[in-house]
Amino acid sequence: GGGGTLSVSDIGTTGTTAALGLNTAAVGNTLTGTQVNAVGLGTFLTVLKVGNGVRVRSGVDDFQVARQDGTTFNVDLDTATDLGGVISAINTASGGDVTASINAAGTGLQLVDTSTDLGFTLGVTALNSSNAAADLGILTTDGDGDGTLVGGRVLAALNSKLITNLNGGSGVNLGTIDITNRAGVTTAGIDLSAAQSVADIITTINNASAGVTASINTAGTGIKLTDTTGLTASDLIVADVTGTGAADLGLAGSFAADTADSGNLQLRYLSEATRLDSLNAGKGITRGKFTITDSTGVSATVDLTQGNEVAIRDVLSEINSRGLAINARINDNGDGILIEDLGTGVVALTVAESGSTTARDLGLLGAAANPGDDLDGSFEKTVTIEATDTLDNIAQAINDVGFKLTASIINDGSSGSPFRLSLLSETPGQAGAFIFDDGGLGFGAATLVEATDAVVFFGSSDPAKALAITSTTNSLNSVIPNATIDLHSTSTSPVQVTITRDDSSIVDAAKKFVADFNTVIDTFNRLDNFNPETEKRGLLLGDPTIAGIRSSLFRLVNSVNGDISTQFRTLSQVGITVRSGAKVSFNETRFREAMETDFDAVQQLFTFKETETDPDTGDVSLTAGGTLARFEDLLSNLTDSISGTLRTRLNSFDSQIELNNQRITQFDVQLASKRARLEFQFLAMEQALAQLQSQNSALGALQSLAQQSRNSNS
Repeated sequence: GGGGTLSVSDIGTTGTTAALGLNTAAVGNTLTGTQVNAVGLGTFLTVLKVGNGVRVRSGVDDFQVARQDGTTFNVDLDTATDLGGVISAINTASGGDVTASINAAGTGLQLVDTSTDLGFTLGVTALNSSNAAADLGILTTDGDGDGTLVGGRVLAALNSKLITNLNGGSGVNLGTIDITNRAGVTTAGIDLSAAQSVADIITTINNASAGVTASINTAGTGIKLTDTTGLTASDLIVADVTGTGAADLGLAGSFAADTADSGNLQLRYLSEATRLDSLNAGKGITRGKFTITDSTGVSATVDLTQGNEVAIRDVLSEINSRGLAINARINDNGDGILIEDLGTGVVALTVAESGSTTARDLGLLGAAANPGDDLDGSFEKTVTIEATDTLDNIAQAINDVGFKLTASIINDGSSGSPFRLSLLSETPGQAGAFIFDDGGLGFGAATLVEATDAVVFFGSSDPAKALAITSTTNSLNSVIPNATIDLHSTSTSPVQVTITRDDSSIVDAAKKFVADFNTVIDTFNRLDNFNPETEKRGLLLGDPTIAGIRSSLFRLVNSVNGDISTQFRTLSQVGITVRSGAKVSFNETRFREAMETDFDAVQQLFTFKETETDPDTGDVSLTAGGTLARFEDLLSNLTDSISGTLRTRLNSFDSQIELNNQRITQFDVQLASKRARLEFQFLAMEQALAQLQSQNSALGALQSLAQQSRNSNS
């Protein structure tokens, strides 16, 4: 109100206002900055279309350009990695008659035809089912016939999304719409056809003065129209006149309330060109294997360890090459991989891990709901809520879907209804941002903490001159080599970080090394021991493996290290010696003196390491090393799961156990045979005794008859 003109200027010669697009004149009380996000020759194709990239078909031509003179030429983008490469490919293929460049707005490409105009139209058509021209925004014709084809946006405006990425990537068929506000006044023919981003749609509707305000909805997933007339004479009505824009945006219809919400417009997050290392909040995926069983019961393993898997297209190609009754593609929402069941539906389509977490990382781990159903690896998770569910039920249901966030219940201490559902991302920083859409259930969700990265200005107290360093956590690990800087709070004044050597922690580490060594020796002594008084023997008394390992350990402690040329080449020189009783002792005073004398030499004695890699097998072997490297190499040889000393000894024990088990089995067979023989002999004896008893009884009866006969004769 002082009569001055609103302006923004640099302090010094920083160029900050130009970089922010603020070096422009104000109109009245408003200064509108110029576009600051633009593409250039070096813009990588992978970052276009909000990270969905450009879907190039390998080994074939991607599109054809028709010139004004009626001739055509084909363009192959196999070798293009950035927009400069695309432009070079077009210009080379055209022979100079068509010139490709970045358009004046810096939002995409343009083609200028310099050939003779013979009445034909400059245009681009796709070849070989390639989506490259569409993704580059040039799958169109020169509408006004001036010989210049201006491509569409390949990046959205700030805080907006591209129209082509809505509805899972199918976009919106924009035309003209009519809006009737609640005062009953209709604003006809609002032309949305030129809009290329959601921001363009919102701006066009708001500029139409229809008594309706357009904005992003509360969930951040779509567009909301709000009637501003304050009247109720009519419903809020939105109708398509040309095109299907209102319907595609979920806004067509008659609404009795003051608002119309499009709901989730299903922004496409993935395409065939999406890089695998950009998935899972930039953490990428594990390059491993997983097994797919189709609905006919046939299984095959998908192998992503071959080294050529860069983008989702490579995953889809690998899955579809397995010969199963399936088809893998990007799902209709553009937020995951869909495996379509093409089989007989005998069993449910299933994806299982094969020694890795690759299937889980791709969102595919699990099974279809029923035989014959598809398996949708959507990264968007839907939770079904019943009318009888409690907050605890809802929290548990959210946690059960396996999304990278934790749901819990908190008590805010208020009276009445103090319990709140809290959602916390498991991914730190800006990469942990997520969208919560309550589906119209009226949760009244609010963001308490925005997903942001920590930012530190390094090198100068003037932010314009300093280097801005970001981190997803409150720790900086890459600013100073081998140092971690923890961030505790913001500061209005510069903070000086002083890094000094922590000798105490080094001494503690050396003490722990000695203590751990002695613990191992104590264990060996207990296992390889005989007590003459109690005549008890250790479990591994006399075992040669124990003796060999013990000897190797003491040899490392006592030996002179020939791989090191510094003044300290033995542990005894820095205070670590073998004392009586075959134990290692630590002289802290001598150790500290050695560090003060030549710290680098002490460091070399412990940490020096040189390795070589076998070009055929990829195996890494130690060629030279200090104490810790040699201990590490020894332990590796001892504990190798295939050929290590302990594994070999365990295999020997297993063989002995197996041999003993076989002998036990043989003894059991022999005992069973002998038992059967004895039982047979015993039975025969019993039968013989029974016969003798029978004969004895018969003789007794005869004797009795004879006596009776004699008595009667007498």
